[in-house]
Amino acid sequence: MYVRIEETLKNYPVLFSDEYVTLLGSAKMDKIISGIYKIEVSNLPPGKQKKLIAHIMSCVDHTLSVGESEDIITKETKVLK
Repeated sequence: MYVRIEETLKNYPVLFSDEYVTLLGSAKMDKIISGIYKIEVSNLPPGKQKKLIAHIMSCVDHTLSVGESEDIITKETKVLK
């Protein structure tokens, strides 16, 4: 899991600082990374992928529970193919 977190940090440095990842915790980061993967493999154009990822990150923060975060990510990515 830590390799996935490190890769996500490398790919999206603007969205994830080391401090923010620490606040989110590994369980929430796992949900976020799964959502990002679903977006990346979708047939959305790259620009729309980045916007959707940024939108999800604006909705998910360290004050939410893992379940609440997962609900947001699921809602935002459920229509992707």
